[in-house]
Amino acid sequence: MKKVKLYDNGLKLVVVEKSQFETVAIAVSIETGSINETPKISGISHYIEHMMFKGTKKRTAQQIVAELDALSANVNAFTCETHTLYHTKSLSESAEKCLEILSDMYFNSQFLAEELVREREVILEEIARYKDIPEAVCEEGLIKIFYEGHPASNIVIGSKESLMEITRDDILKYVKDRYTAQNTIISFAGKIKFEDAEKLVQKYFVPNFSHKKIPVLPLNKKEMHLPVAKYFGKTKKIEQSHIAIAYPTVNIYSKDLQAVKIFSFIFGGGMSSRLFQEIREKRGLVYSVHSQNDSEKYGGILVAHFATRPQNAVKAMCAINDLTNELVKNGVKKEEFDSAVYNLISSIKMKQEVTIKLATSTAEELAVYGKVISPNALIKKYEKVTIADVNRVARKILLQKNICVSFVGPKSSGNLLKYLV
Repeated sequence: MKKVKLYDNGLKLVVVEKSQFETVAIAVSIETGSINETPKISGISHYIEHMMFKGTKKRTAQQIVAELDALSANVNAFTCETHTLYHTKSLSESAEKCLEILSDMYFNSQFLAEELVREREVILEEIARYKDIPEAVCEEGLIKIFYEGHPASNIVIGSKESLMEITRDDILKYVKDRYTAQNTIISFAGKIKFEDAEKLVQKYFVPNFSHKKIPVLPLNKKEMHLPVAKYFGKTKKIEQSHIAIAYPTVNIYSKDLQAVKIFSFIFGGGMSSRLFQEIREKRGLVYSVHSQNDSEKYGGILVAHFATRPQNAVKAMCAINDLTNELVKNGVKKEEFDSAVYNLISSIKMKQEVTIKLATSTAEELAVYGKVISPNALIKKYEKVTIADVNRVARKILLQKNICVSFVGPKSSGNLLKYLV
């Protein structure tokens, strides 16, 4: 059972009661991420996420994690394009203490100058680590060209240059402007009653917010970013060539969203997918290949990613072109359609047993749709999709000419985009 409450100051509470569990997951989601940043403060949302663990007015950084460890509570956080989320998971008896600590971090983090300098070095190490991962470099290049001219092209972690320019004043202003009641959703999932969660939020969050409200942009369900066909190439001394291909799909409000997700699963969602079977099993050109659709308010992107030895890069691109042409011509098979639908519905059902996934996903649903969606309602959406719907969206996706390709490898293979369009 899911219940939602909207407070007068704009704060939102959502609770998924699971009385049969022994644990409670708590997610505090702030609707701010890299799309809210300017080039000057690129990476500031992620920087703040790190700093929230670096000491408050009543706790040192070590005390924060020590108290959570003493509760045997899991704690973590992440930043993405659209939001920053902090979450814990603990036994139900420790839920209040976990929320109190999250509240302390939210409202009382000090952002001390010495901690800012130290944590900047940690993030610079994180950036360096990503630069050593060719898949990450490849997909970063892909996102930059796919969303060029749109805030979604901002890289979540920022850059060395932008991090060196961010000041404590920048951080304090950003927190003041973006960490507001109106931008915050608190989500509980597990062994907790709605009334008890409501009391905890009233105790630890509601009184601590100022009444300042920031302007809210209306949801534009028709907004859709469409890229121009582009190619990104970077030479790197590695053994394989890493290639990512991006096809525009639909935004999260589209009536075709479920059909696109079904097609994405068929295309490259598992070992029985078309990409895996054709590119790896039949042709032996890769070790792994996969695809995934990511739909947001502002648009959608289906990314296919694989790595291969340089001499096989063109062969693999031609193989993918052959595969997409075959899909356009003959469509998907009934057995793979049925399998994809079953897998996606199964994942919805299995997620109901993982409290942290429930807490985070319900917060995201509330942010995007203004409501939470029941598992049965979502399952019915998938059950209504026909194989004709999937073939229609597949052809629309694969026949587009505004495809983007990103390449990172030991030597250039030329503009690989030409093998697809």
